[in-house]
Amino acid sequence: MKGRSKTFVCAVAAAMLCLAATVARAGLEVDSFNAFLDGVDRCGNLDPCKGSCTCFVGLVNTCTGCVTGTAQACVTNCSGRCQVYCNSCFGRICGVCVCSSLYTVSACGNAVLVASGQVCEQRD
Repeated sequence: MKGRSKTFVCAVAAAMLCLAATVARAGLEVDSFNAFLDGVDRCGNLDPCKGSCTCFVGLVNTCTGCVTGTAQACVTNCSGRCQVYCNSCFGRICGVCVCSSLYTVSACGNAVLVASGQVCEQRD
């Protein structure tokens, strides 16, 4: 399982680098947004009381406002098991209206979010 998550993170990083290489041509820029990632209760449900603040770093298309990026944090995972959430309410990203997400929390609480959406006006 550890090898798969490492491969996934490497693939995401490679995709971000490839997209970043086209910044000058396509009107793309790297931006960061304040974010909050939920923790996990003992039943495997997401719990904001066990979460952590972090930074979401995304590649923004300045023409359309679409953003794709990632965030990492250390959260509390009371379930003791690796948890994977697809398109769930993982917490929030200030200034981004999320339309698609994949959120994983390891048994020891290492959380990784990959999300895409639209840049919103509000950036708390």
